[in-house]
Amino acid sequence: MRRDLGEYYWRTLPEVARNIPLTFVNCLPIAIIGVPGGGNDLSFVLDTGEERFVGTVHTAQTVNEIKALIASSSTRTLNVNGRLAQKLDTGSSGERFRLFIGTVAANGF
Repeated sequence: MRRDLGEYYWRTLPEVARNIPLTFVNCLPIAIIGVPGGGNDLSFVLDTGEERFVGTVHTAQTVNEIKALIASSSTRTLNVNGRLAQKLDTGSSGERFRLFIGTVAANGF
């Protein structure tokens, strides 16, 4: 099982750094899930070369915007920009994870 990227950073970063915007490059999209109340959650895999993490970013971007960004990326990967959520979320299967709140952009590599 892959570790949750948000929870990893929450536990690793000093408390004063938890609200700093973070950028992750070469994120492989897994799923786009509509969220009640608005927005979408994009689940992704980040491979650091040493370890693989699963992350989720909550964004106001539409499904069509996200799909267009994926299609425009030569590697079909995205850059994720966001801040860590203050609270843990619970998925539909009971899994606990920490969201990033932000945006995604096409990977230009």
